[in-house]
Amino acid sequence: PGAPPPPRAGKAPKNKNMARTPNAFVLFKKAVYQEEREKNPALSNQRLFQLLADRWRSMPERMKAGYQERAEELRVEDREAKDRRRREAEEAERREKEAEDGRMTLEGDEDDDDDT
Repeated sequence: PGAPPPPRAGKAPKNKNMARTPNAFVLFKKAVYQEEREKNPALSNQRLFQLLADRWRSMPERMKAGYQERAEELRVEDREAKDRRRREAEEAERREKEAEDGRMTLEGDEDDDDDT
């Protein structure tokens, strides 16, 4: 087999270690899935998922609000964590470049000493 295909234009490459921040429905599904599975053990996963989606759609907005608020909190936390990781990576890269520049300067100074 050859090399993997290049990433699709306009799309970031998929990183299996980078999970998406869950939305309100995903949080709801996680909260009620096991209960619904126990009530309906004969249902296929596809049918169970449809049942949960229908239940979500028919839910009053006031009941969805808690899931929506938690999803927003998680999005903010995720954004802050990504920003922090980006800043740390930029800082590490800057320090590495400074150290590399310092080594080059020292090496250059040593060469100058040999000429005298």
